[in-house]
Amino acid sequence: MWRLRFVLILFIILGLTTNFVVAHEDSTGTVKERMQLMNNLGEAMKAFSIILRAQNNYNIESLSSIIGKIKDHSGENLTKLFLEKSMDVTSKADPSILDSWSDFSRIASNLFNESERLERRLKSSERLNINEVVKSFRSIAKTCKNCHSQFRRN
Repeated sequence: MWRLRFVLILFIILGLTTNFVVAHEDSTGTVKERMQLMNNLGEAMKAFSIILRAQNNYNIESLSSIIGKIKDHSGENLTKLFLEKSMDVTSKADPSILDSWSDFSRIASNLFNESERLERRLKSSERLNINEVVKSFRSIAKTCKNCHSQFRRN
């Protein structure tokens, strides 16, 4: 059953990231930097999911490295790229981010906190509890989905 859920999460993530290249060829500056960050987050989520689907062949070092990248691309490192001047027509970011800054910042902080918690769990655990890792990964994916549903233009 958890395999099916991971496949569904993977398809959601793929759907969120595949339009990156086509939709943002004309983007420059902060918008381009932000879109690259989002693409990197999507790629990291895909890579993490692929490793989890390997079943019984989990590479903890790779998982830790990937989740570290997600953490590094979240929180303040994410919010600093959403400036008022960067809400142009080439951006998929909804300008309502600026009106709902506290909600947006909270979601970005949640992404940081969830990824930091998972990173600590991966680095400190002698024995990997895959169910806890899966639960944490789902929480991270849910955070991404929540942000995109509220603050991403179609």
